[in-house]
Amino acid sequence: MDSVIQLEVWFEEAHPGFLPAVLAARETVGLRGLARRWVADARPWARAALQEYIEAGCDQAGHRPLVKALYKAAEAAGDAALVGAFLVAFDRLVPRKLTVIGRWDWRTRESVQDVVLRYDPSIPVGPGRARHLGRFSRPTRLYLQRRALRFFRRLGYRQPDRFRQVVAAALARYADEHLSTTENLLDSWGLHHLLFGRSPLLTRTRRGTVLAAGASLETLQPAPLHPAAWYAPAAAADLLALVAGAKAALVRGWALALLRAAHPTALQTLELDAVTALLASPYEDAQTAGAAALADRAELARLPRERWLALLGLPGPVAAQAVCAAAATHVDPQRLGAAECVRLARLPVAPVARLGWQWTQALAAPLPVALPLTGARVAEVRAAAAAWLADRLAREPDAQPTQVRDLVDAAAADVRAHGLALVASDRFRDEALLWEALPETPYADVRRFLLQHIEARRAHVDQRRALWLDTLLALGSGSSARGRALRQIGDRLERHPEEAPELLRLLGFALRSVSAPDRRQALAVIVGAVHRQPALRAVVAARFPELALEAAA
Repeated sequence: MDSVIQLEVWFEEAHPGFLPAVLAARETVGLRGLARRWVADARPWARAALQEYIEAGCDQAGHRPLVKALYKAAEAAGDAALVGAFLVAFDRLVPRKLTVIGRWDWRTRESVQDVVLRYDPSIPVGPGRARHLGRFSRPTRLYLQRRALRFFRRLGYRQPDRFRQVVAAALARYADEHLSTTENLLDSWGLHHLLFGRSPLLTRTRRGTVLAAGASLETLQPAPLHPAAWYAPAAAADLLALVAGAKAALVRGWALALLRAAHPTALQTLELDAVTALLASPYEDAQTAGAAALADRAELARLPRERWLALLGLPGPVAAQAVCAAAATHVDPQRLGAAECVRLARLPVAPVARLGWQWTQALAAPLPVALPLTGARVAEVRAAAAAWLADRLAREPDAQPTQVRDLVDAAAADVRAHGLALVASDRFRDEALLWEALPETPYADVRRFLLQHIEARRAHVDQRRALWLDTLLALGSGSSARGRALRQIGDRLERHPEEAPELLRLLGFALRSVSAPDRRQALAVIVGAVHRQPALRAVVAARFPELALEAAA
């Protein structure tokens, strides 16, 4: 099947291979007939694919016919959203770079250096070379930039509100990666006309736009195309949306400056939902604007619990600082409850974690509720909480060995250190549950602690306890030591069947900690003991129901 027909079939079927195949094409003359249908197609899939193609395909070799056909179709249909996408893409087509050149000044008879903006030499200048390379020539690129802007200039005269809305959507598409230098802005014909088109600091020359002598980006003030559209009362919402969501810092700064100039009371009279949108922005400049709008709002004292939790869950550092300052004044931690305060203390945002930790202490959260603080992700909160928990575990009469184990099993070494100190304390040093758990640890510091204490206590206990200690010690040693420990358990099981429940518990614990060969040896020990002491069959079957003891016997 012909490739063009295949692509048309895929287009109708919304096939996932359609867009990659179009982008991979090296000749798109045959696809011009698809352009009008693609532009007119209202399916979300088709629309998203077209937007992605415009973003990626406008400067690809061999794509001149399709790009021109798509642009003309969008313009003829009056599709301002698509023309806006083309505007953003066309603004990246004519890059220049600052270049230092030397020249001879015949007046002063000296060699001088000038800094000039020069076009990318890889872009073809003449139409012949452009056709040969399958790319737009430089004059065509400049023309495309001006033609896309002309569409919006005309729209602004006829429909200023629609002009503002579609331009705001286009401005939100510009990204920092394409505006990292002053020359990037000056080369973005559509952008700098939309933002600063009336500024006296920009000079248009035959070779492109330049800044006036002594001017810089910092001195540029908003001077938008069709200013009446942006000074209209309804424009405040569009500017706020740009402050919160535009990808380029230049656009966000322009929108905020214009908002303050054209709508000076807008930030002070924002609804809380709009303030939250600013605070939830991933950009710190937007969060800063939201933080300023949040301060001293009367309704904060009446916010419901769920709304405060949502605000405290915002991840941005600037937003978190502002929300925490407000929450410290207006929120009673009793309204949130100890469990929520602990959850806040575990969040990775430092201001929120500190506030949650303060509230947890103020509420004297019960130990079972407070123990998750061992996993706090802010180091200073985790360190303080670990010391606080360890002190309570040492003092409170209801503290349990399982709670100490939570500290020993913690991922952070500073928390484990507090837990190991508790294990070695007079109160918990004889808790078998804790010593059983230590060999299973993946942490080297816990294993070192275990071996040191076992070696120190081995000579001071009776034979029964010595067996436990030998087993624990063996689990930190080589395979031969582990095998000996398992055989010792089997031997004692045969000689002292009355100790079977305790020995089988130790054996089950050992089985969870050894390799597959050792596990097979341990099972052989069990089966052998049952074979020689049939009375053990019932207790072994209860402890290890998965063993086929009858068949083994």
